[in-house]
Amino acid sequence: MDLPTRPTRRAMMQQAIVLVSGAAAFGALPACAPRSGEGPYFSTDEMNVLREVGEIMIPATDTPGAEAAGVHDFIDGLMRTWASDDTREAIRGAVHAFDAKARAAHNMAFTALDPARKAALVAAHDAESFDAPQEDEGAEAYRRLKGLVFHGYYMSEIGATQELQWVNAPGPDARRDAPLAEVGRTWAEQ
Repeated sequence: MDLPTRPTRRAMMQQAIVLVSGAAAFGALPACAPRSGEGPYFSTDEMNVLREVGEIMIPATDTPGAEAAGVHDFIDGLMRTWASDDTREAIRGAVHAFDAKARAAHNMAFTALDPARKAALVAAHDAESFDAPQEDEGAEAYRRLKGLVFHGYYMSEIGATQELQWVNAPGPDARRDAPLAEVGRTWAEQ
């Protein structure tokens, strides 16, 4: 049986770039902005787990991380306005899995763990989920959640303009084959 391969950060970025390009064409770069006048889908505790897991997946470095990009609000908005009932249930289950694993391993809520334990728990859960068979529903829900974190980040203004280089109209002289070491960051274009 073939097991799913773990996507690299580069592969996730390449997928996100395609989405950013399409989203930019439709003016969706502020997609991570919270929506006013609508209640949240996730509870406060679930949002806190989602926010922290996203920040572990895409931490702030020399560029802002997932929390600053509002990825948790983006995912909440998708669950509230776009996702099917099955998708909502799967993603909520993926969020709850972090708390369940934290309680099983440390007898504490995920958000109460120290940063090192949180990061170790996310890393172990990630490895388990990508090593699990395709039909493992819990692992598939986590893989979908991780995809949403990366897509939300690179669709955000922060992801598209600070992590990537944003070029509104690159022109005929744009070098799409330039080595990353030469340009510093990959591109997001309209």
